[in-house]
Amino acid sequence: MTRLTDKKALVMGASSPVGIGAAIARALAAAGAEVIIAARTEASLSCVAGDLGVVHHVCDITDADSVTALFDQVKERLGGLDIAVNASGMNHFSPIGDLDIDKARACIEVQFLGGLTFIRESARLMGEGGSIILLSSLTATRPAVGLAVYAGTKAGMEQVTRVAALEYAGRGIRVNGIAPGMTRTDMTEAMFANPNLEQAVKREIPLGRMGTAEDVASAALWLADPACFLTGETLAVSGGAPLQRLPTYQEIMG
Repeated sequence: MTRLTDKKALVMGASSPVGIGAAIARALAAAGAEVIIAARTEASLSCVAGDLGVVHHVCDITDADSVTALFDQVKERLGGLDIAVNASGMNHFSPIGDLDIDKARACIEVQFLGGLTFIRESARLMGEGGSIILLSSLTATRPAVGLAVYAGTKAGMEQVTRVAALEYAGRGIRVNGIAPGMTRTDMTEAMFANPNLEQAVKREIPLGRMGTAEDVASAALWLADPACFLTGETLAVSGGAPLQRLPTYQEIMG
């Protein structure tokens, strides 16, 4: 069992009680880490923090000054950082022909530029050794209609993960990602109004079920463990879905 006693952790994007960020924060705290959670919505963030019994700070990941201020607060409270998880995300679906540049730019700011700032500030607080964990997506390597911006930013961050792993390896800081398949959370809940979606997705998963936030949290717990000898990798936590294909748009829409 992973033991993280005396480890200091930050989880960004933990404002939903049923989300991946909250599940990861819960797992880290249960393993003994001192955890701070952050997101940009005070009301929902404070509810999650209360349920988990952890400290929270409001932060807008698209605002570099806000991110820097968050990490300054983390340093003041924790004294340093051993584990940093970025679970921030923004749903964005649009065929390229219908692209709204402003909405696309907002997604890029959250999932790409925000991710870069998160890595920079996390490493600033880490000493010799640490684990930075970034949330990717199965769609980063499996194309699907309408996901050019969403999947493109995730694919870009997978390359950033490899670059950051090289840049920070000399300090013993490991940088890895987790790529879940379709996972039911507040961010994806509206998609499940389509009765075809779940069965279409499950047909392409060798292990026969969709993943959960807790599945992702288990992977994050392993990556956070100092005994984990892995860096520059993105784990596909999706029941073997990369072995097959994504369901087509037509299959999902019926």
